[in-house]
Order: sequence, then C-alpha cells, then structure tokens
Amino acid sequence: MASESVPTLAMSSCTLGIEKAKLVPAEFQANVLEEIFKYLNVSDLLQVRCTCRRWKETVDDCSELMERVLIKFPENLVFDRNYQPVKLVPAKNVTFTESRVSSVQTWWPPIGHRLVHLTVKNCEMSFSMLVKVLKHTPELKRLDYLCPSYRAAVVDFGNLKLGKLECLSIDVPNEEILDIAIELRNLFPNLKTLKVLKQISTEALIKRKENLGDVLEEVHLKSAGKLMDGLLQIERLKCLDISGIVTNKMLCKIGDACPKLQSIAVNTEQKITLKPTFLEKMIELQNLTIRGREFEEKGHIIGKYV
Repeated sequence: MASESVPTLAMSSCTLGIEKAKLVPAEFQANVLEEIFKYLNVSDLLQVRCTCRRWKETVDDCSELMERVLIKFPENLVFDRNYQPVKLVPAKNVTFTESRVSSVQTWWPPIGHRLVHLTVKNCEMSFSMLVKVLKHTPELKRLDYLCPSYRAAVVDFGNLKLGKLECLSIDVPNEEILDIAIELRNLFPNLKTLKVLKQISTEALIKRKENLGDVLEEVHLKSAGKLMDGLLQIERLKCLDISGIVTNKMLCKIGDACPKLQSIAVNTEQKITLKPTFLEKMIELQNLTIRGREFEEKGHIIGKYV
C-alpha cells in the first residue's frame, strides 16, 4: 500500500508587526501624583524625583513634599564667599553643624528664600552673620540656634522682621540669654513657642516672665529657689529641667502651676525623697527623668541614675 504523501509548508522569512515595548511614566495630573508621592518615605521620594523631568517638577513644586526633605551640610566646613554648593534639592529644611559661617553673599539666597526650618548647631556664626542669614529667609517658620560654646552679641537688627516664624529654640553661653531671646522676639512678631536650653537662674526667669511668659515652653533652671513664683504665670510651659534639691511638695505645686507640662527632669547631687503623688497633678506628663547619685522613693534608696 502506497504511503500517503504528507504535505509540507515551505517557510520563508516572516516579520511580525510587534514593536518593542517602551516604559513611559504614567500621565497623571500633578495633583494626583502629589497624593501618590505623599505615601513614599523620603528616600523613595528622592528616587522618584529622578525618574523624569515631569515627576521632578511635581516633587519640587509641592511644598508639602519638600517640607519633608532636609539638607544637612557636611561638618567642619568653612562657608565663605568662595563656597559653592553642588546642585541641591530645593528642600525646605537646612541644618549646619560643627562649621564656621563667615559669608552668605552669593550662595545662600537661592537656598534661604524657600526655607521653613533652619538649624544652626555648634557652629561659629556670629549674631551679625545670623541677621544676614535671616534676611534671606522670608518663609522661615522655625529657627534652632544652638551654639552653647559661641557667645552671642546683640546687634542692630535694622528693620528685619520674620512674620511667619513661630518657633524659636536658643542655646548660647551668655548669662543674659533671656535678654537675647527678648531681642530676637522683636524680630518675630508672631512667635508662639520659645525654648531656652541653657540653664538660667530662677531670679532671671521671674524678672523677665512678663516679656516671655506667654511663649515660653521649655526652660532649664539652675535651682528651684523661688521656682513657684516664677512658674505661676507660665501656663504654656511644657518642658522643665530643674537642678538642685526638689521636694515632692514642690513637684505638686509645679503640677498645679503648669497644667500643660509634658516633660520634667530633676538633676540632683544630694539624696532626695520623692513619692509618686505629684504625678496626679501632672495629667499631661509624658516623660519623667530623675538623675542623681541616689534618691529615696517609698523608703527605698535607689543608686545612680533613673
């Protein structure tokens, strides 16, 4: 029986009409992209910013996104007229640490005009230089000037006013630090929160409470002294650091005088006796720190630090 022939198909070259896929970022509206980007952490946000020009513009133009980004300059730098920073992200937060700032003529204005938060920590920056820095920060809302080893000198601030600044933290070695704070307050007519991080005397606090009592939220005191008199009109106080002998009765009075107190630290070199009854007065308290060689609580001596 003759075998059946199997038909064959002669194949020639064949070209399929399929184009190579291209990855194109989704064409969402800017406001939609902003809402999506808000769920990213800062690291991912900066990576997304590099994806394409449109996404970069979306991130850069969104104040809420840029307020999450911090530029922290390297330590041990000299910022003078010759300093030229690399191209920076238009962040709204900047920190200087362990550096010297002697000139801001050319490089600072493009950075400063968009800032909402500026931190100067352990730097050599005179008050006259601080004024020059602040002249280029019209949007600033928060200033942390923390230079406990660099003495501040009051200078002529001219007509400088920062109407948007609401929060000020200051730490300088000046004994008259509260006078410095009062001078700075004149620059910030809408100041709402003041934190003085250098230890001051209770007498100095009492003397100047009329000038600062309505904004003072954190203070560090050398000793209790006439503490009660100084606190009675500082109802906004949230953080208190006290050195010296502190009694349970005194802490109860503090609780009555400062209903918004959230944090209190007691530092002592002598044995003290405390009972937790004062905690009933401090209904908003979140942090309690007691430092010393030893203190007695409910008759038990506890050594070292708590």
